[in-house]
Amino acid sequence: LLALAPYSGGAIEEQLHELTKGLTNPSSDIRRKLLELLKATISKRNIDKVFPALRKELRRACSSNEASDIEYRAILAETFRFMLKFAQDLEGEYFELIASELVPFPRWDDASAQVVVEVIKGFVTLASREAHKQLVKSLVKRFSDVQSFHVLKALL
Repeated sequence: LLALAPYSGGAIEEQLHELTKGLTNPSSDIRRKLLELLKATISKRNIDKVFPALRKELRRACSSNEASDIEYRAILAETFRFMLKFAQDLEGEYFELIASELVPFPRWDDASAQVVVEVIKGFVTLASREAHKQLVKSLVKRFSDVQSFHVLKALL
């Protein structure tokens, strides 16, 4: 499916809702493959449909302590980093994602934390001046909640 995604004529894109529902599958391999497929089909036209489902999935994965979800969280964070290039219209949603969920999450391993830092840097690069100011104010308020050294270092 990944190889066919660019040539599907939108057929896979039309099934985005079904693909995002598949992320609830307990198999980490299936979820990983679905994220790869979603990344291959994400565009400016459909990011507003994919973003809420992936944010919900991030919340679910962050609430889990299962070993398979540690790697999966990193892949989810990487997917959010990838989606930044399509997210100019989702500035507010990205702001909330970073300030409320990515930064204060206490269990980022080093590799995942590096990806979170890239999401923050990417957002700051793309964000409007007003959103940038809001993010800085919000992150200053949440500074004491940050438990990952890499994320803390990036915020400084």
